[in-house]
Amino acid sequence: MYDDSSVAEQDVIEEKQCAKNEVWMDCPSCEERCGEKPKVTHSLLINQSKWLLIRFQPCPRICQPARCHCPAHKGYRRDAQGNCIFCHKSAQH
Repeated sequence: MYDDSSVAEQDVIEEKQCAKNEVWMDCPSCEERCGEKPKVTHSLLINQSKWLLIRFQPCPRICQPARCHCPAHKGYRRDAQGNCIFCHKSAQH
């Protein structure tokens, strides 16, 4: 008799329906919000006489539970109502 109990189970891929502009991520991290003021400041030399202050809040590289995610790397942020919207660069700072 053949014993197939050691055969790995096939993963079932579920299709998740996300809201507008969101993407499903198995390993999401922090999300950003429109108009949120970052808490860390760094200085960057633009040219010999001008400095630019860059502010950001670091996000730990730890997977959070799988969920629909608002992709900040594409310019999207959460608004005050929790919607994933595109934030114009000037509105992000």
